[in-house]
Amino acid sequence: MAERHSEASSDSECEDSAEVEVDKGPTYRSKNNQETWYENPQRNTEGRRAARNIMHITPGPTRYAVRNVDTAESAFQLFLTPSLLQQIIDWTNKEGRLVYGHQWADVDNIEMNCYLGLLILAGVMKGQNESVMSLWNEENGRAIFSQSMSRKRFRAISRCIRFDDAAARRRTRSTEKTGSYSKCF
Repeated sequence: MAERHSEASSDSECEDSAEVEVDKGPTYRSKNNQETWYENPQRNTEGRRAARNIMHITPGPTRYAVRNVDTAESAFQLFLTPSLLQQIIDWTNKEGRLVYGHQWADVDNIEMNCYLGLLILAGVMKGQNESVMSLWNEENGRAIFSQSMSRKRFRAISRCIRFDDAAARRRTRSTEKTGSYSKCF
């Protein structure tokens, strides 16, 4: 990856310190010759590293995660808590009743987890640019999709999934900028 370097900022730096010629590798110039990109990253070896660039925590899972995660489901619940999932289910069912009327069958916790799992699985399997039709295709599709949920139900949930009350969002849009997600956090 090329590193960008501005000529304007380097002029003042060159006046203050003596430059040591180092092989910087291949370079690329912008159309207006104001920017130079180096193929190899340029490192400043002089001075100390800024304090804001030093990590003071150990990377990896937190103590809370280590203590509370023992299954894939419990790891998922660290990101999407049961109370947040229940809000999504409630608003999705409300929207489903508005769109489909009496034909809407309420989504429950198991079905919403199945739906979210299929979305994640489509991303993991690099299916994000595939159409829903091809994921559920009997000949070339992936069997887990059709065995988990019908294509018609998946599309209905996709059409109606909501994370907040759409009517309340329209009412509070002008007064409260964080209205759509403030209750989640």
